[in-house]
Amino acid sequence: MPNPIRLELPTNFMATVNAYLFLEPEPTLVDCGEKSEAVWKALVEQLHQYHLKIEDLRKIIITHAHVDHIGMAAQLVAHSPAEVWVSDYVYPWAIDFKQQWQSRMAFVEESWRLGNTPPELLHQVMAGMHYMPRFWEPLPAERVRRFDPQGIIEIGAQPWQSVYTPGHAITQTCFYQPESRKLLSADMLMYITPVAVIEQELNSFQRANSLPVMLESYHKVREMEISCVYPGHGQPFADHISLIDRQVERIHQRKEECLEWIKKGQVHLYPLSELMYKEVSLPLKFAGYAMTRGYVDLLLQEGRVAEDLQDGVWTFRLTA
Repeated sequence: MPNPIRLELPTNFMATVNAYLFLEPEPTLVDCGEKSEAVWKALVEQLHQYHLKIEDLRKIIITHAHVDHIGMAAQLVAHSPAEVWVSDYVYPWAIDFKQQWQSRMAFVEESWRLGNTPPELLHQVMAGMHYMPRFWEPLPAERVRRFDPQGIIEIGAQPWQSVYTPGHAITQTCFYQPESRKLLSADMLMYITPVAVIEQELNSFQRANSLPVMLESYHKVREMEISCVYPGHGQPFADHISLIDRQVERIHQRKEECLEWIKKGQVHLYPLSELMYKEVSLPLKFAGYAMTRGYVDLLLQEGRVAEDLQDGVWTFRLTA
């Protein structure tokens, strides 16, 4: 069985992002990068190595609704006969990105306000979110096909099990081929710990408990027999169990550090995240803020802290 061919694409959000190319029975991409001239150029050049053009693409499969994995899809279908396959959870983002993004922006603004974020920083956060749509266009609905996020999908002439793995993204699926034991892991498994993004539950304005849910997804994937992991970022690797154990241990270590700051009287989320992630640039503040919210969610789940809404701000306290 041929291995997925890794195409390494530039991105504005990490060092690079991966798309995976399957040649048979039809040229297929799993994920496709964000919309930019640099990504288009990289795809043209790397497809050429396999005697392919953009026009030869027939199928694009999306793992989750994050810009660096889906943003280029509309431009690719505009220049090829490809159909885009998305899970039921990604579908609203694929065909109505602008509406979904408006809802996400309102939700993020409220979440950062609840964290007692300084107004000038909140303004910078929202300015960054207004910048995002230049990298992502909605897809024409007639070119979109849906797959069951917990069903079977054909990739490279083989049946792959779609494995729903929320946490980093509420829409995220991985793809597992049981015969070869290969896993296309999206952003579930990478050399660096994925960010448990603050986002809404599916079809709801309620906040998802992203980090506790991500730990459940880790457990699900850890139990699988995997020969090689093909991640959304970075090189393929083996021994997924060691990586998961190391990352989970680190998450719990950071959770304990968060508890110590709460004990010292740091009771609001934004100041707490500044202590947990010191002297980071604005893009990394998104990640630090989200992960700190996750550590608190774990402590809430364990009953070691409680949360109140006081004067429109999340306030944390130790339980008796």
